[in-house]
Amino acid sequence: MTDGVRRSAAEIGVEGAPGPDEQARASKTGRPSRQRSEELTARILDVATGMFAAQGYAGTSMEKIAAACGAGKDTVYRRFPSKEALFRGVIERIRASALRSLEMTVPPAGAPLERLKMAGHWFLTAHLEPQQIAMKRITLSEAAMFRQSLADGASSDPTVRCLIELIEAAQASGDLAKGEAAFIADQLIYSLTVKPITYAMLGSTAFASTEARDAYFEQAWELFMRGAGKRAS
Repeated sequence: MTDGVRRSAAEIGVEGAPGPDEQARASKTGRPSRQRSEELTARILDVATGMFAAQGYAGTSMEKIAAACGAGKDTVYRRFPSKEALFRGVIERIRASALRSLEMTVPPAGAPLERLKMAGHWFLTAHLEPQQIAMKRITLSEAAMFRQSLADGASSDPTVRCLIELIEAAQASGDLAKGEAAFIADQLIYSLTVKPITYAMLGSTAFASTEARDAYFEQAWELFMRGAGKRAS
């Protein structure tokens, strides 16, 4: 990706400060307390991600998460003061992981339009991953609680910002027509993902195979280029 796009996952991730009990344990083992704290935070997020995906938001409690990861409730609450805060932490870490995946998929240099097409294909594939579908179900089912997150989703998602930069590069190279890059990014994402995501959330396997996804992508991409491609002068 471009220099403006590359950023560490730590910039997006969630960390917690070590409590007195963790500091005491760290002093006994000789390991840095910060490292132990970060490992415990990661374990809490790992467990929470699995439980939210499997049991839903309502079916998951802070007590169950604490028990499953072998930490006291106080330890979990020091890092995440509420279940909502923990769920948001899970989402932010998923976004950080998605950003790394996108950066590995799209080369940092090359033809702008080809790089944009690679990113578009990544969006279709990544958003159909089971974990992504599970989290989307939760966010929509708890829409009243997460309505601000839904409203700010595109602007706060680092992968969408990457897509906007790629669109701007394709516009600068003359491969795409001029226009608001953020709006064009939204339309590209909608055209590529809305139907497949909806089907997946309803339990359909229509887009489960690579062949089905690729065929759908090529059709959607062709339609996108008819509307957003450079107009003949």
